[in-house]
Amino acid sequence: MARQEFTEETLVLKLGQFREADCWVRFFSPSQGVLTGFAFGGLKSRKRFSGCLDPLSRVLFRVAWDRFGRYLTLCEGSLINRFSGLHRNMSRFGMAVNCIKFLEASHIGTENAAAIFRFTCKTLHFLDTEESVPAFLPLLYRARLTCVYGYFPDLSMCACCRRDIKPGDKAYFAPAQGVLTCIKCRTAHRQGYPVSGELALFLDRILQADPEQWPGLSLPEQWNQSILFLLDVYVQAHMGLVWIKGGFRRT
Repeated sequence: MARQEFTEETLVLKLGQFREADCWVRFFSPSQGVLTGFAFGGLKSRKRFSGCLDPLSRVLFRVAWDRFGRYLTLCEGSLINRFSGLHRNMSRFGMAVNCIKFLEASHIGTENAAAIFRFTCKTLHFLDTEESVPAFLPLLYRARLTCVYGYFPDLSMCACCRRDIKPGDKAYFAPAQGVLTCIKCRTAHRQGYPVSGELALFLDRILQADPEQWPGLSLPEQWNQSILFLLDVYVQAHMGLVWIKGGFRRT
């Protein structure tokens, strides 16, 4: 089999040592999703992998299949961004690790990989550079990532009668279906959670916001627990992942 290579910006997710100087590296590729490659001599090679094998690093890797097509070899890497601010702040580092664990558990195949790569890099940049970071950022990342996968709820109108939901209205949010129903159409979605029209519109704003807009997001005190609960239920309904013993597991 001919030697096949590609060079691409990636995100390092995880690595582990398997011999004195060798390691395996799990990384996220914007064209191929989650991959694992072997960096032979990577733990000691300053020339080929200088400072670029740390988790949460953005790295330009040159990658090749072995001649039989059995595994990937990392030939060399160049560090693009280490997001060094994360490594100096354990709270933010923990948030970033939580986001990466969700990405690793949720992503299968190549679909939407480029969009997810861009969004995740923006999230890490936000954590690395912003002075103020919302405490619910990992949940916000999970909810936004769920939307990037295509599960964007319609929170602007009733799913049954198609009437616009206004701030003063009462409505019901059905996370699994990703829809709202007005109080008159309540019987169509008995599993829904009661929400005000104002809360539904704020939830819609959160789910559409990119990391550049996150500095302006703060949860109104009267909705704090409700919004966090609804976001969590929404993510679990569509992604089927829950946090169990330090990692995300499929339910």
